[in-house]
Amino acid sequence: MRRDRIIPIQRLFVHISVAIVAIAIVAKIYALIGNGKYLNIEDGLFSIFTNRQVVLFAIAVEGVAVAAIYSARQLTTKLIVIAVFGGSFSAYHLGLMFVGSNAPCSCLGNILDWLHFSTHVSASITKAIAFFMTAGANLFLCFEWFCAQNYKPSTAQN
Repeated sequence: MRRDRIIPIQRLFVHISVAIVAIAIVAKIYALIGNGKYLNIEDGLFSIFTNRQVVLFAIAVEGVAVAAIYSARQLTTKLIVIAVFGGSFSAYHLGLMFVGSNAPCSCLGNILDWLHFSTHVSASITKAIAFFMTAGANLFLCFEWFCAQNYKPSTAQN
């Protein structure tokens, strides 16, 4: 596939990723205002912190990620930010699985509770989002690298 055909798909991926993160930020802020019960229990991975503290930290990190994506001029830089952010999000989920935590992930605030999803379905959705962002960004970055390696400028003499 030619690079000029994939660029619109990459841009769409960036916009979808930013929209997901923005929705997560709003959901977390709304959850903090609403005083969800889960906010006062300890985090499943970082047990020295409550979910409220982890959510506040996540809001700050997500805000920085969105700002970095919007301020970046190059598409590759935007993809790198999404890959790092998605990788961090994935690492958190892997950490929860590694320690055997049954605590629900507060990644999307309590928006999934409003939709009456079970804890298992909510965990699956947040893992799918993490996979989408991490795998998608890395796939597009590999494609960029492959295109750069195979680029051969024209040697025709005029």
